[in-house]
Amino acid sequence: GRRLSELGVAAETARMFVEQYRAAAVAEGPVEFEYERETARGLRWFRAVVCPIKNASPRQQFSYVLLDKTEAHAAEIALRQHADELAAAKATLEKQSAALSEARDIADAASRAKSHFLANMSHEIRTPMTAVLGYADLLADPEQSDDQRGEWVNVIRRNAQHLLELINDILDLSKIEAGKMQMESVACDPAQLVGDVVEMMRPRAVQKGINLRLDFDGPVPRQMSSDPLRFRQIMVNLLGNAIKFTEAGEVAVRVACDAAAGDGQQPSLRIDVRDTGIGMNEEQVSRLFRPFTQADETMTRRFGGSGLGLAITHRLVTMLGGNIDVNSDVGFGTTFRIVLPVRAPAPASAPEETGEAQSMAQPDSFVATRLRGSVLIVEDTPDTQRLLMMLLATAGAQVSVAANGRAAVDLATTAGPFDLIVMDMQMPEMDGYAAATELRRRGVGVPIVALTAHAMAGDRERCIDAGCTDYLTKPIDVPLLLRTIARHLDASRSTAAVNVA
Repeated sequence: GRRLSELGVAAETARMFVEQYRAAAVAEGPVEFEYERETARGLRWFRAVVCPIKNASPRQQFSYVLLDKTEAHAAEIALRQHADELAAAKATLEKQSAALSEARDIADAASRAKSHFLANMSHEIRTPMTAVLGYADLLADPEQSDDQRGEWVNVIRRNAQHLLELINDILDLSKIEAGKMQMESVACDPAQLVGDVVEMMRPRAVQKGINLRLDFDGPVPRQMSSDPLRFRQIMVNLLGNAIKFTEAGEVAVRVACDAAAGDGQQPSLRIDVRDTGIGMNEEQVSRLFRPFTQADETMTRRFGGSGLGLAITHRLVTMLGGNIDVNSDVGFGTTFRIVLPVRAPAPASAPEETGEAQSMAQPDSFVATRLRGSVLIVEDTPDTQRLLMMLLATAGAQVSVAANGRAAVDLATTAGPFDLIVMDMQMPEMDGYAAATELRRRGVGVPIVALTAHAMAGDRERCIDAGCTDYLTKPIDVPLLLRTIARHLDASRSTAAVNVA
């Protein structure tokens, strides 16, 4: 036959032919193999069949058949690639399906948690509201004694305070979720803070027959830089939970200061809150710090609660630079441990009397605050109008009322001037934001104190941007309201005296 080189077969391919010839000779039968070769039509793929010829010739002869498999080979490659792509697509789909299934499970769990949370909120809101409305109806009965009326007023105040705490929890969580929670860094006495909270919670423990103990394990720094309001909130949440879930025995608070672990490390304040309550298993502990959930959903019916307190506590501790751990044993109790860094105190500064600080207001008698001047109340709710008129008039102010922003602008620019304006922000016809802006545009420069139920992050800034001088939130903290009005009235009179001089 013709030499392979004459067929344009490369040397390497020729060597492969020789090897296959030898294999066919040894096998005494046909051998198949494939190879590629450059031809006049380009690179082609062939299948060769080599078979030894049995004859009497002293020299071994072979026959071979060449099949052009270029198109078939290309189709096989494409098929394999397609199969690989299908396998990859299948794997991707399986991963996506698993991810979707997991996301669906998470969404279902979140939906169940939020549905449960809303049911809890309905229960938590309706329960104190039942007391508020029921005892308010009893107050209207003229046959009741003054002692009974005084007791019922206390019941109404207690349940209303519970409602306010519930709303504050929801707002706190919303601020944290939105990244709008602001942390102070001021000098505070941790021992005093813990002691104050323990004493505040002691009546609740006594009422349940539980011993409440506070121990100091060694010296504790007298000052550290932290946020005292959030520090108290953390301690109130932990102690409140411990007392709530303890039927008998005691709740013990132990405070210690751990030395710095190494160079450049800060000492840390360690606070353990241990109770002899019902305890929790591992699965319940794992869900403890999730918002809208409790360790056991049946706990809501038995003990009440929104399922927000510990979620907020966990995040507040983290925002203060610390950490929180829990160790619990079913039937034997639970220990929460918080560890906070002991930082050097920052320079002290006087806190502003704003709506954010209302919970810190001192319970001064509002009668002690006297007001001198004329005040325009802008409020669309008749009951709140009457309440504000009574409070401000009793304190000595001359009071006028406008039922919406448009009426306020008309009064302030025609019947005025007033010394100060108390402005609700959510009203019909013209809201407080538009009214404050319009008053400033018309040159009315008297102080405007926003008094609003809007207490979310950014609401204060929105009021100030609209032209308000100060910002307070509803429900009304009477001493804070009167002190704020008095402060701005005094400042306004001082400014007027300077201008006259």
